[in-house]
Amino acid sequence: MHKGYNGEAKFMLNILIALASGLLYSATAIAEFSVADKSWPKQLPPGDYTNQYPQSSATTESFNKDINNPGDIPAAEQQAINSMLPESEFERGYVNAGIYNNALKIASLKNDSVKGPFYHLPLASGKTNSKTSNSLFFALGYTFTTWRIDAALSLKQNVTYNPVPLFNTTLDTLSSKISTNNIIATCYYDFNEMYVFKPFIGLSAGVGLNKTTTTFDSTNRSNNKISPALGFQLGARTRIFNTNAFVGAAYRYMYLGSAHIVSQSSALSLKGQLFSSGFSLDLSYLL
Repeated sequence: MHKGYNGEAKFMLNILIALASGLLYSATAIAEFSVADKSWPKQLPPGDYTNQYPQSSATTESFNKDINNPGDIPAAEQQAINSMLPESEFERGYVNAGIYNNALKIASLKNDSVKGPFYHLPLASGKTNSKTSNSLFFALGYTFTTWRIDAALSLKQNVTYNPVPLFNTTLDTLSSKISTNNIIATCYYDFNEMYVFKPFIGLSAGVGLNKTTTTFDSTNRSNNKISPALGFQLGARTRIFNTNAFVGAAYRYMYLGSAHIVSQSSALSLKGQLFSSGFSLDLSYLL
């Protein structure tokens, strides 16, 4: 097997081990430091709610009694009780949109040229490069109880690779722009018994369309590569009052696959790995 494929297989294995370790540690840390409120929302603050619902005798006492032991509740009082509780968020679809402030990095660059004057010349510099930018994402999902799944489209993220010089032994220079669009599916575990801000962890997998536009020796060439993508998320979300809307924030780390930088003549071929990390802010709405 070509040694490049062996290297990529080892690299992917290391990524999977790191993701599994991160998720295990994060779950332990969240469980240790979060505060659970087992009673919410089964108790209301003391008060008389008859002014809010004149047709009902929905006092705190009757509410707390009836919500735990429904029995034969008058229709008007049941309506008042139901209106005090938010709609269930479980077994429902949702839409999600947000902004992702991330650093896109190209790393582990190597000369993959197999023939011609650049055959395995050592790179002089620019082994890595990163750029911080904002990108948008949109998702459709479904929530069960403690689990959620969604599929998201993340729009274009860009990074450049412009080493001067390119090789130790020549004066060649190169300019390349790398952009990526991703379709990512994520499975979340929600800590639903936590108070107000509910932490979650997520494991992501999908595909990335990585495009490079390269200028070398005054000629241009574009190259597209579809690569597997893997990642994880750590975050928290909270319901906006009693509405069907949620706001959330998360830290995300993604491996977005490889990028292929190729000259017009194909004599020069470089390969690198794309990574993305940063924080996101999103808004979800239950359908």
